[in-house]
Amino acid sequence: MGQKVKVLQKSQTIFQFSAEFIKYCKFNAVIKTEKQKMTVKDLNMGNFKEEVLESKNPVIIDFYADWCGPCKMLKPAYNKISEEYEGKLDFKRLNTENEEILAMQFEIRGIPSLVIVKDGEEIGRIVGYMGEEQLKSKINEILKKI
Repeated sequence: MGQKVKVLQKSQTIFQFSAEFIKYCKFNAVIKTEKQKMTVKDLNMGNFKEEVLESKNPVIIDFYADWCGPCKMLKPAYNKISEEYEGKLDFKRLNTENEEILAMQFEIRGIPSLVIVKDGEEIGRIVGYMGEEQLKSKINEILKKI
């Protein structure tokens, strides 16, 4: 019997067919991949212009620090809602400890601070920790202005 070829895996079910069977049937495999979840991209001086200033979408930037408790509490909600705004609002993060100059340019005085930028201009700011629903509400208020 010939070598088995893994063709499809869904959940925990694996379908295997022999190479001979696939060749005999002139089987054309279609590979489907799950839609990748939107990821929150980290910003730095090197990518800031491209990721924020030249973005076609408005951008929300989470100014944070690794040692900041409220920043750590905000992160899961921020990441989760980033998927809901895909195509409408780009979610980014900026570590204020590593990128002090950018944090100073945005006059960040407390963290977490979320700054929404459109066409290179700040259009809104959210300061402090809040839960997912309150965060979405605040973001939607700001986005209504544009």
